[in-house]
Amino acid sequence: MKKVVSKNKGFTLLEVVAALFVAGVALTCLVSIETSSIKRDGKAKAKRQALILARKKLEEIKLGISSEGSGEFEGMEAYKWTAKKEPFQFGLFRLIVTVQFKYGKSVEEIELQEIVR
Repeated sequence: MKKVVSKNKGFTLLEVVAALFVAGVALTCLVSIETSSIKRDGKAKAKRQALILARKKLEEIKLGISSEGSGEFEGMEAYKWTAKKEPFQFGLFRLIVTVQFKYGKSVEEIELQEIVR
């Protein structure tokens, strides 16, 4: 009689199911991380835009192109600005420019201050 030696080198169904489960959990975590990263990137871009607009408005006021008050930026309805001058010291003034913008459901704010004559 011949002895039959079985050399099964495959995976069992249980091993395949366990591997798929682990891969599924890992993939879910990666997608979650990527989604939150995209949201943070969008908010950072909106803040950067608000900072650029605030700096522009501050320079316009210093140059006399614009004055204190409030308003919207042309073509950018999501961004609103306010500007005011407060007495500081030694005949100087503190110029404060605030830009508010909507991001998602919240309203964010950037404020720039500069001491001027």
